[in-house]
Amino acid sequence: GLFKNKIKDMQPQSTETIITLDELYKLNMCLYKKNYKNKWIYFILLVLILYSIIPNLDTFDVHTFIGSLIAITFILVLFRFINKRIMKKQVKNYFESNKQIQNQLIHYIFHEEYVHIQTNNSSAKLDYQKLYKIYETKENIYLMESNMSGHILIKKNCSPDLISFIKQFKH
Repeated sequence: GLFKNKIKDMQPQSTETIITLDELYKLNMCLYKKNYKNKWIYFILLVLILYSIIPNLDTFDVHTFIGSLIAITFILVLFRFINKRIMKKQVKNYFESNKQIQNQLIHYIFHEEYVHIQTNNSSAKLDYQKLYKIYETKENIYLMESNMSGHILIKKNCSPDLISFIKQFKH
């Protein structure tokens, strides 16, 4: 439509990102929230709740049910807390052991069909059609090449036109 016609005349736009431990952690938190592997815990909790209700429908006790619900909620909160701590430690270990990415400045130049990605020691071209997904949070946009690998774009470093351009490729 009209927006695509405007894009054809678009001049290349650019942004840059410095890879910090905090930015890497934000990417991993986004992936953690999007990853379906973690959703099984909710299914198990639902089964536990149903398991505590169904056999006891004739002798249903509200106090026992509420106690079970509180215990299950506590377990869920504890599980999420432990998972986040483990993930944070893994990200920190990865960041500290990989000197090449520490505080690396990455330039992104967006063209009509692809983004050119440039660092001090590498250069790559990524076609938008080859993107796995684009995730967006309040602060960042992630151009995902796979379900676990992506590029970090900091929104405050992007023009509104660039953000609109990138959003058109979201699935």
